[in-house]
Amino acid sequence: KAKVAYDKIRDMDGSAKSINNIALALDNITRYDEGQKFWDEAFKIKQETFKKDTGNNMKLDLARSSYGAGYNRFKQSKYKEAIEKYNVAVSFLVGNSLLSAKKLLATVYSQMGKNYEKMGNYKNASDYYSMENTMRKALGDEQAMADALDNAAYLLSLLGKYREAYGIYNQAYSLHMKTNHKNDAGYSMSSIGQMLWNLGKYDSAIISHTEAIKLREDANNKKGQAYSWKKLGSLYKESGQPQKSLEAYNKAFALYKDIDDKENYASLLEDFASNYKSLKDYTN
Repeated sequence: KAKVAYDKIRDMDGSAKSINNIALALDNITRYDEGQKFWDEAFKIKQETFKKDTGNNMKLDLARSSYGAGYNRFKQSKYKEAIEKYNVAVSFLVGNSLLSAKKLLATVYSQMGKNYEKMGNYKNASDYYSMENTMRKALGDEQAMADALDNAAYLLSLLGKYREAYGIYNQAYSLHMKTNHKNDAGYSMSSIGQMLWNLGKYDSAIISHTEAIKLREDANNKKGQAYSWKKLGSLYKESGQPQKSLEAYNKAFALYKDIDDKENYASLLEDFASNYKSLKDYTN
């Protein structure tokens, strides 16, 4: 309705804003294929305005639409198209003195890293995560810096560089705790547990996952708690403690059931069966 009203009075800026909001609304309800055309339409209208207004605010507005179009493609697994859109956004943001532009540029770099990660191009992903981290430091945004470190550590884990990933996850954890984001700290601590597990340090991994559970309890993140309980179950199983493993699996099972997470609920049943087999309890 707003778009129709703006069109009647030939207000291009208002029309572009309405179209942008329609695209965002469609993305929020996962109707990405429909949202795509609206993102592109909004950008096209803004390009016309840019012919008359080449200021930093207009550049930021164009970058937002191009970033939205890129993220929309990313959610549709159209990774090459997403990169093209992100690069257009970068062209309007590099050198833009507005604080909002600098923050958005860091976000675009982060998303480009994730995009290249999905494409299996870990070298480019690492480069963009590094660029993001540099910008976050310059902006003094410690929480965003912590998120950037989590991204970089995860990439290192995919490459099998567990010791390096362990160190960076620890940096991320410290920043999350400093900024009092316990749920995110729980993610970093759980990931630390996974790196320790990969390094064969089961006892230390168990301690890390136990700490992650406490943090996620404080943040009321039941899915995160269930994940860590499930990992604890697997760790106890690997270290030859099947009874403790079952206790941990039961706690994960109850949490997944409580939040109606059918996929993880089903997966956990396989873990239960394997554990009962270790106990030679063939009836269960």
